[in-house]
Amino acid sequence: MSREDFEALVAAVALRLGFLDNRGRPGRDGRRGPKGDPGGRGPRGPEGPKGERGEPGLPGRDFIPAPAAGSTSDSSSASGGFTRSPDFSVNAAAVDAGFADGSIVLRTGAQTNTAGAYTGGGTGNKAILGVFGFDRMPLGSLSTVSYSWRNVVGPGGPFFNPPGAATVTTPYVNLIVDFDPLGAGDIRVLVLADDSLNPVVSASIGGYANPGGQNLLTYSWSADQNLLVVNSPPNAAPGGVAPQVSVGAAWPENSYKWSSLVSANPHAVLVDAFPNDGGMPAGAVMPALLLVSGDSSNLARSGKRVTALKVNGSDVLAPR
Repeated sequence: MSREDFEALVAAVALRLGFLDNRGRPGRDGRRGPKGDPGGRGPRGPEGPKGERGEPGLPGRDFIPAPAAGSTSDSSSASGGFTRSPDFSVNAAAVDAGFADGSIVLRTGAQTNTAGAYTGGGTGNKAILGVFGFDRMPLGSLSTVSYSWRNVVGPGGPFFNPPGAATVTTPYVNLIVDFDPLGAGDIRVLVLADDSLNPVVSASIGGYANPGGQNLLTYSWSADQNLLVVNSPPNAAPGGVAPQVSVGAAWPENSYKWSSLVSANPHAVLVDAFPNDGGMPAGAVMPALLLVSGDSSNLARSGKRVTALKVNGSDVLAPR
């Protein structure tokens, strides 16, 4: 046997016994085949742990419960619950609400406007917060109104620290009253707690406090004080009542004793109505109680944050 034959025999035996590998080099990877059909949906997994409770949201704009039907027949029931009203502001003015503490901001801008937004010809900016819940409440049932406020921006008025000039942007109260509800009707607008007037008149229609000069001011009115009747004079006051305080011929210079008006007009009631007053928004049916900053000629930039508004001792702004 030749050497070549011997080596061939050995190689054959080694291959048979698995000592040699006669495979060639690996070929290239083939192309990826088409995507197969999706498998069936697996079983639902176990429910995960409950997440943490989120932070409470801010209160809504109208979160104070309205009084029950017929609840405005006397002072105790009429003051039991009130509804936060819409914003009745005119021109560049607004009532901002929704704060967690229940406070609101009366703000006005310096924008000049064309006439037409008021019942009268005014072009100024006036923030008006209306409060429903007093419609048909007897006039004699209203005993106290008070409100607390801080100055955000703009003039602070004569009771601010340091004192400033009188300004219509410091908050004041309007009431809408029907002095002849059993007849043809005699709807008038009254003014309470206005510090922008002659000091003698202002003192007769409200009290104005700034404890410690800390500029959290509280303005108040009670039934043993006076009030203004818009446009009286020149018009006669309801029931022919004469002014108790008079420092001039214009209506903001004359105040009337509350008790005298109540006595002379025993059927008078607060009323939600269109007041047909030149300083009110055109065409608006207004709630009987309004908190106001500015007037129909106001062009001052101002913000007043009202932290409480109490009527007969009940805070109508407090979240409930």
